[in-house]
Amino acid sequence: MFSKNTQPASSSDSKEQITKLLRSADEFFRYRNFDAAIAEIEKALQLDPKNSLARSFIERIKLTQKQTQLKDVVSHSSGELSAEEKLKMLNDRFAAIEQHLAQKDYKRAMDKVAEVFGIDPTNFYAKAYSDRIDELMRIEREEKAKQISQVKHDFDDKASMPKGSCSMYHELLKEAWFDGKITPEEEAELKRVREIFGISIKEHYEIEHNVKIEAYVEALQLAWKDGVVTENERKVLELMRQRYMISPEEHLSAEDKIKEARRTSSSRGVILVVDPDPESLANISKALKKRNFDVDTTHRVEDALEVIVSKTPHLIISEIYFSLSSIDGFSFFKKLRELENFKNIPFMFLTSMKDSKIARAGLRLGMDNFFQKPVDIKLLVATVEGKFLSNN
Repeated sequence: MFSKNTQPASSSDSKEQITKLLRSADEFFRYRNFDAAIAEIEKALQLDPKNSLARSFIERIKLTQKQTQLKDVVSHSSGELSAEEKLKMLNDRFAAIEQHLAQKDYKRAMDKVAEVFGIDPTNFYAKAYSDRIDELMRIEREEKAKQISQVKHDFDDKASMPKGSCSMYHELLKEAWFDGKITPEEEAELKRVREIFGISIKEHYEIEHNVKIEAYVEALQLAWKDGVVTENERKVLELMRQRYMISPEEHLSAEDKIKEARRTSSSRGVILVVDPDPESLANISKALKKRNFDVDTTHRVEDALEVIVSKTPHLIISEIYFSLSSIDGFSFFKKLRELENFKNIPFMFLTSMKDSKIARAGLRLGMDNFFQKPVDIKLLVATVEGKFLSNN
C-alpha cells in the first residue's frame, strides 16, 4: 500500500530518471545485450512517450539486433556467399525497400535494410537508405503530431467550429416554413429552441433567409428539369417569390446558379455546331441542349477554330459550304485531322447540297456521319447520343 505522503515525481526528477535509464540502456547495448537495453528504454518512454532521443535509440537498437540475427542466419545457413549470390540478394532487398517506400511502409522498408546489413554489415548504400528512412519516419511523426494538434486546436477554438445546433435549427425552420407561414405555436417552439441552444436572432434571420432561398432554388430546379418553364410553372414560381419574399436579384442569382449547374454537372459533353444558316443553327442547338449537351455555335469556320482552341469539344457538327468564307467544311475537317490534340474528335457534316457523291467523298475522308438538310433533328440527336455512348 502506498504511503499517504507519496507525491508524483517532479519534472526534474523525471528527466533525471530518463537520463539514468538511457545510460543503462547504452551500457547494455555496448555489451550486445539488446533485450535488456530495449527494456530500459521502454521504461524511459513510459515516463516521457514523446522523448525523441529514446525513440531514436530504441529504433537503432532494434535495427542492430536484427542485423546481428540475420548475419548469423546467413552465415550458418549458406556459408560463404559468392560475389554473384551476394549481389543478387542485395539487389532483391533494395528493390523491396523501394517498393515499401513507395507504399510509405517505412517499418518494412527498415526491416529490409536490416537484412542488407545482415548480408553486408558495411554497405554504405544501405546506410544511406537507413538515414533516408529515418528522415521520412521523422517527417511522418511530425505531420501526425501537427494533425493531432490541429484537431485539438479546432475543438478548443469554439468560434472556428460550425454550430451543430444551427444545422438542427435549419431543419426545424424548413419544416415550419413548409406551408409558407409560421404559426404562433411554431414561433414559440422555435424561440424555446433558440434559448436552449444559444442561437442568436441574427443567426435566426440568416438561417431563415437561407431556408427560403433553398426552397425557391429547389422549385426552380424542378421547373427547369426539361429546359422549358410552362405558364403554370411560372405562376407557381411567382407565388413562391411573394410568399418567401424573394427579390428580383435573388431570383436571377438562383436562375444563373441552376443554369451553370446544368452546364457543369449534368452536361453530357461539349458539342460545337458550325453552320452559316441561323435557323438551322438555332434548331440543332436547342435540340441538343434539351438533351443536356453543352453546345457552342459559330457561323464561320474561322470563329470555330478560335472556339476549339479555348474549349475543346467532344464532337463537331459542321456545314460543308460557307458562302462568305474562304474555308469550307472539308478544309476544316482536314485541318483538324492534322493537329495532334484535335485529330480524334468525332466530326459530322451537314449540307444542303443534294449530290450523294459529296456524301460518299466525306465518308471516305473519315468523317463520322453525314446529314442532308433540312436535317431530321431527331435522327441527328439520336446519332449524337449513340456516338457518345459508344465512346464511353
